[in-house]
Amino acid sequence: MACPDPTTDSELSPISNQQFTYHQDVNQLYYGVEVEDRYDNQALSLVKINWYAITRNNPPDTLMLYDDGTNGDILMGDGFYGLKITNDSTTIQNRLGDDSGYVYLDYLAVYGTETVIVLDSFRIGNLIPRIVSISAPDTIVRPSDATVSLHLISAEVFDA
Repeated sequence: MACPDPTTDSELSPISNQQFTYHQDVNQLYYGVEVEDRYDNQALSLVKINWYAITRNNPPDTLMLYDDGTNGDILMGDGFYGLKITNDSTTIQNRLGDDSGYVYLDYLAVYGTETVIVLDSFRIGNLIPRIVSISAPDTIVRPSDATVSLHLISAEVFDA
C-alpha cells in the first residue's frame, strides 16, 4: 500500500494565516501559521516548514513549528504555531543577507498518514540601511563668539 500524495487544495486546507517576518535589527526570522487540530478525521501530529530563503532551488531547511509557548510561539495551545530563530549558520543553511525580493517556504501539517502542504512566498524589502563608514575631522573646535563654524561630516551607507 502506497502513501497518499500530499494534499494541496487551498480551499479545503486546514492551514491558514501564514506569516513570515525578517527582524533585520536583531537578525532573526519568525514563521507562524494557524493549523486546525483535526483533518480528515485524523489528529494533527506535527507542523513544520521547508525554508528555501531566496530561491526554491536551494535544498530546504526543515524546521519544526511550536504551539507550546516556546521557541517564538506566543500562546500555548491556541492553534497558532510559531518559530523564531537566529538568521545564522548555527540554525539554518539558507540564510538571508542583504537580500530583497521574495523568500520561499512550504508550510506542512501532518495528520497521521496525511500531509497537507501550502507553498508560499513573501516579499522582503525596505531593508534597514547599514552605515559603512563615517568621515569627520578628529577635533572640532567650538567658536567662542556667536559665529557659526561649518564642518563637513559624511557617511557612507549600504541600502539594498
